[in-house]
Formats: sequence, C-alpha cells, structure tokens
Amino acid sequence: MKLAANEMLKYLSLALPSVMLDRVDDLVPGHSGSAIKNVSANDASAVGSSPEGPLFGEMQLLEAMRQLAGLVVGVDEGAERAVRTRLLRIESAILARAARCGDRISLSCQATAQEGGNFRCECQAEVDGETVAECVLALSREAA
Repeated sequence: MKLAANEMLKYLSLALPSVMLDRVDDLVPGHSGSAIKNVSANDASAVGSSPEGPLFGEMQLLEAMRQLAGLVVGVDEGAERAVRTRLLRIESAILARAARCGDRISLSCQATAQEGGNFRCECQAEVDGETVAECVLALSREAA
C-alpha cells in the first residue's frame, strides 16, 4: 500500500506541518512500512542553524519514525481511518546525527512483536545508505 502526504492525513491524527513523512512507499498493515522524508531549507520542521543550513534534528527523526510505526500498527487493510495509536515508551534509541538540507531520509519500520493491542516496532532512518537514527518503540492500539 502506498500513501502520498495528503492521504496520510486521514490516517494520522495530525495536520500539516506536523506530519514528518512526505510519502509512504510500502505499507503492509500490522507488519512493516517504508517511507521517504526530503529535507529542504523551507521545511517547517527543519530547525536550528549550522554552516549547512537548517537541520532536521534527531528529535524530528524520532518523531518521523514514530509516525511510520503508528501507520504500520494503526492502519487496517481497506479501512477508511486508522485506529488511534499511542506511544507507550521508547525502549532504545540511537541518534547518530541530524539530517541536513538536501538529504533524502529513507525510513523503515518492522513490527516485531504483538501482545494484545500492544506492538513492538524496530525503526531505522538512513541517508545515502548511512544509518542516522534507529529506535525500538512500544505502541498500543486504542480500542475502537
């Protein structure tokens, strides 16, 4: 399943510019997903100042991975809306560096365990084949 930015809005309980993903390339509900985030100088989520220009910081990377994990565990095939998900905890996170303007971030998420309405997701963010962030997140699906 593929989702453009405007299609993600019906599944995420967020509005622009809070959505940190530009496109979901492959979503297998309940199992895995991959997405793209392009960082540009006029990106509302790019912050700070450095010699390379504004940065898409480590916390934004973490939020982008959380949003992808929320889609993986919250979207049911054929549903009009996603089940609301909640971040229970960040089990681990390695935030190697921020992404810079011009970077194309490739995000991936794999749901590795499920117990009831709780999921464990392993997520990764790469720029040009280099891992810039990875985390393990615990999420829950709220009852409908």
